[in-house]
Amino acid sequence: MSSVQARLLGAAPSSTLAPASSAAVRSHCAAAAANFFWGAGTVVMKLGLQQYHEDPIVFALYRETAVALILLVAARCVGGAALRSAHAPRMLLTGLCLFGTQLSFILGVNWGGATVATFWQPVLPVTTAAIAIAAGHEPLTARRAAAIACCVAGALVMVVGGHDLGKLGKDHAFWGNCALLVQAFTNGTYLVVMKPLLKDYAPLSVTAWAYCVASASMAVVAAARYAMDGNGEVFAMCGAMQSPNYVGFVPLVYWVLLGSCGGYSLVTYANVHLRSSVVSTYSTTQPVYGVALAIPLLHTQLHWQDSGAILIVLGLFVISQGAAESEQF
Repeated sequence: MSSVQARLLGAAPSSTLAPASSAAVRSHCAAAAANFFWGAGTVVMKLGLQQYHEDPIVFALYRETAVALILLVAARCVGGAALRSAHAPRMLLTGLCLFGTQLSFILGVNWGGATVATFWQPVLPVTTAAIAIAAGHEPLTARRAAAIACCVAGALVMVVGGHDLGKLGKDHAFWGNCALLVQAFTNGTYLVVMKPLLKDYAPLSVTAWAYCVASASMAVVAAARYAMDGNGEVFAMCGAMQSPNYVGFVPLVYWVLLGSCGGYSLVTYANVHLRSSVVSTYSTTQPVYGVALAIPLLHTQLHWQDSGAILIVLGLFVISQGAAESEQF
């Protein structure tokens, strides 16, 4: 394997193994860059959904399909290993978790807005830590338990705050928060379930296979949804791409190349060398980018229930103090 191929695969050449500290630094930088792409991409996605008739399924289907094809070609070009049958069930679960993360996030942005979506991202390290603890990958401590409780309290404020409890079932903002709560757990499960696969396969290959599963799952959801519309037009989604314009095309390209291919490849690489909860900690930077862009571009406003983010960030700060180590498990 050449040194160039080794770097693309996320591993150092056997003759020139990089020091662990260098790999950790690169992994921290990769996680930071991925969350920059996602933080800015929250606003870009909302702008894109406005161009696709507010249809998140259309946007997600085209994105997932394009990303799966690009990553498969890239993994093939750098000589990624073939998936062994013994690892197929875990790979399938990893892909389904990615599918759940992608679908619930895009629904959350569409229903709840970009600002609400960015405030939810600090929950990710807590849910990831909770899942890793339950799986036996990371130890349970009083610090982590207190942090998880604090973040759950903040999440509840954001979910039910400012809503009429008698009308929650009809409130898109409520369902947007519910979708983002699902995203928090599927994202954590994705990082934890993927971890053992990274011992045997390159990060690029794992990401490519996961996107294949996610793309196929999104196609099933899209077909089922349009089949149930009652008009029999299973492929009615194609109408959303008629007369594409610059404003509608750029967000899709951004999320294919930077938000998905770039972001998920980088975070998978980081997951090789860092604890899953440490990788997820970088999601706390997303509100900074997302809110800073959403206010001027989407003309969004802050509400009192968004103050629940303070509890989430407080819990995150507490848990991050005990998760500074850069170990795989």
